Amino acid sequence: MAGIDTLRLATAQDQALAVHDIDVMGQDCHGAIDNLLRQGMIQLEHGANFLKKVVHQHSAKMA
Repeated sequence: MAGIDTLRLATAQDQALAVHDIDVMGQDCHGAIDNLLRQGMIQLEHGANFLKKVVHQHSAKMA
């Protein structure tokens, strides 16, 4: 009977470790995705600023 209780305890701990590992991997993936999105937003902001300058310079020449 003691062997069965030991197996139950080991199995429960293994499952908890497996869930923890999946959670950590998921957080790592989300961190990488967040970094990519952040970089994309920065590039879009810089692109928008560049376009504003080009449009303003172009419209000033037209006026």
